[in-house]
Amino acid sequence: MLTGLGNKFGLVGALVGRFPRWSMAITSVVSLLLLSSALLLGTPRLELSLDAGFVPADAPSHEEIRAQKAFFNATGESWYMALFGVAKERAGGEGEGMLEDREFGEFNDFYNHVTAKRRSLVLENGTTVEFVYTDLCQPLCDINDQMQKLMDHR
Repeated sequence: MLTGLGNKFGLVGALVGRFPRWSMAITSVVSLLLLSSALLLGTPRLELSLDAGFVPADAPSHEEIRAQKAFFNATGESWYMALFGVAKERAGGEGEGMLEDREFGEFNDFYNHVTAKRRSLVLENGTTVEFVYTDLCQPLCDINDQMQKLMDHR
């Protein structure tokens, strides 16, 4: 198959070598047509956000965003952070539950690390703001308290 393809390219090369002016003229015309059509059509508009067409309009994520905005009285852009804990699978295919001390301890340490770490954010005006998760999560900072209380009082 490659030898056949090589022969085809050899023929093209022979034609270009035999008719160089015609080859340059055809290449120039095709290039100009492609360039002019690209200029007339303009550059493609990339839409990569959830609201701008990256996800289909009937996707569940749009409904989730609308529900979040309604929950916060449609003030500002809603956001959330969620950590999902899944017990690791151990040798032999068995996994411990997330309510086991070892599993929950690992998840809890990670959760505390994420929520307590100080972050820096540079605003559009160039100002740098320092914050931690609890500065941003009001009024839902205590949403995971029930899990903490369950583990503390078992």
